[in-house]
Amino acid sequence: MRSLELRTLLTLAAAAAVGCVSLVGCAQKLDAKGVPAGVDPIYFECKVQPILTKSCSMFLCHGSGDRYLRIYARNRLRYGGDEDTRNSPLTPDELHRNYLAARAMVAFGHPEKSLLVMKPLDQKIGGYFHRGATLFGKGNVFTDAKDPDYAVLQKWVKGTSWQDDPQCKVRFAALLDAGTIDSATSGDAGL
Repeated sequence: MRSLELRTLLTLAAAAAVGCVSLVGCAQKLDAKGVPAGVDPIYFECKVQPILTKSCSMFLCHGSGDRYLRIYARNRLRYGGDEDTRNSPLTPDELHRNYLAARAMVAFGHPEKSLLVMKPLDQKIGGYFHRGATLFGKGNVFTDAKDPDYAVLQKWVKGTSWQDDPQCKVRFAALLDAGTIDSATSGDAGL
């Protein structure tokens, strides 16, 4: 009897999850490759990734495999590999995983409410609770909404494209020259 109840509950939960995903997918504006609009992968790589590495990827924070938002970085959490390769540049797979983890924290349709921008913002200025703010007694990542790094996160969740940033234009040109991407797949950028 118990196993039947458990199986029924699991079936209902799976159906609800599929329904939620379907509804969310329908509500989001997707590009031709099925990527939600407003989460430019090239802008992520050249502007957002460095902020996540600097501010979020320590082992006791999001550089832990135990966290929902898991950030891979040099000399920190790595996907596979060993101690000999810990300081190597991120692999394309690690970059892609970071991109997907950050993208999962974006509230499409209401980017200003995205967990990626609200969790690291101090609660005193409108942010959401973030355990990291109290864990080490040093406060939250951003205590000022005018912080330049915070502004980059806000721009990304609101749809800023690599084309709007001179640094990202240089990065895109380098990716094209290296053959990592081609102009036909520029929206994907290998991420």
